[in-house]
Amino acid sequence: MQYNQFLSCIQSNIQASVGADTKVSLHRTLKNNNHYLDGLTILPPGETIAPTMYLNAYYQDFLDGMPLAHIVRTILELYERFPRRQITGPEQFLDFEKACSHIAYRLIHFDSNRPFLTQCPHIPKLDLAITFFLLIDSSPDGEMTITVTQEHMNAWGISKQLLYETAARNTPLLYPCCCLSLEQMISELRSKEQDGSGCQVRSPRAKDSLLPMYVLTNQRRINGAACILYDHVLQDFSRSAGGDFFILPSSIHETILIPCRESMPTDALNDMVKEINTIEVSPLDRLSDHVYRYSAQTEEISIC
Repeated sequence: MQYNQFLSCIQSNIQASVGADTKVSLHRTLKNNNHYLDGLTILPPGETIAPTMYLNAYYQDFLDGMPLAHIVRTILELYERFPRRQITGPEQFLDFEKACSHIAYRLIHFDSNRPFLTQCPHIPKLDLAITFFLLIDSSPDGEMTITVTQEHMNAWGISKQLLYETAARNTPLLYPCCCLSLEQMISELRSKEQDGSGCQVRSPRAKDSLLPMYVLTNQRRINGAACILYDHVLQDFSRSAGGDFFILPSSIHETILIPCRESMPTDALNDMVKEINTIEVSPLDRLSDHVYRYSAQTEEISIC
């Protein structure tokens, strides 16, 4: 079965399961690093917004032998677990007063997202871009978000500076940061993998584990690289580390902090990041191939 046939088959099977009154639709969405994902939404009558479940990975499961009926059941179970409480429709977020407490930011790679960045307000940061989204709802199975586009900016009538200030105030509250040793993070992810709720760890290989490494992310473990933008986070780590440190862009979800040592070659760190990105990190999750350095003296980040 070809991919497009698979998508149509999933849609028709889901539609048959939920009934004709419920709208089941497919749509393609531009995601991080110029990658497109095919999403399916199930919208019951009387509701204005529904979670999107992306089907790309399910096709690989199908090719690997998973029965179509099992995939359909999995999607329906995921849909049923989503909270059924009333969620405000997207048109309500064209009112800035209603939207402002939901605005947050994330970090993505600038050059790899040029088509996406033409559609939405953003702020360049080194070789990265700060972009903005609305956190509509969240559950243990995922989040419902809406990208802030130029349409929102036109409706709100606000400046990009006010947008950033709003996100800078909200994001640390919505996504509190945490800094763990690499060993603590690996132990946590192994525990989650055992109960089936974990995600892939994106970390340097064992041969590099003699370096003192710390993982900076947020408590949700989603878009945690943005924690390097939080007030005082890098300054506090610098004081505890005793000076400058390197920032390795492990993925859009976390960065790795390494206190500087005179014998530490930056070329080797850059090569390590490139290797990890190529071998271990999904193209959708890649942040950058460049290592950064935080200066305790200037309190600024630069590209190594």
